[in-house]
Amino acid sequence: MRLMLILLFGFLNPIYSQKALLGKWRFVSIVYTNAGEQKVNEEKVPSEFNADKSSVCFNEDGSLAVLTPCNTYGFNWSTKNINQLKLKDSGGTLMACAPESQNAIWENIMHGSLLNAQKWELVTEGLKIYYKNELKEGAMLFVR
Repeated sequence: MRLMLILLFGFLNPIYSQKALLGKWRFVSIVYTNAGEQKVNEEKVPSEFNADKSSVCFNEDGSLAVLTPCNTYGFNWSTKNINQLKLKDSGGTLMACAPESQNAIWENIMHGSLLNAQKWELVTEGLKIYYKNELKEGAMLFVR
């Protein structure tokens, strides 16, 4: 019965269908709180990092291709219980990028947040991927 309800809910609510995730999404901002703090921080991705060089592409085969100015790498993805999201790092290609550059800093933010993804949601602005680790929790915003 529970499975039927989940399947029916997913069918009637396409915003929680896995198919809604498929395709390319561009990373535009991140909202987070630091561990133990109430202050909400929002940061827009710098234009040099964001100009179609920072994207994720959910594929039907369960792979997630991630492109940044410094690297190309991948994850395997799965969802269950409607909008939960689990990503598993599957490696990639490292390219030269100065460790203290804005690109390297945003690369680390993006990669670390994806490693700790917990759920997803389609919102008016695009796709939100929520994450949580021992230091921060928040949401990354992606647009088509």
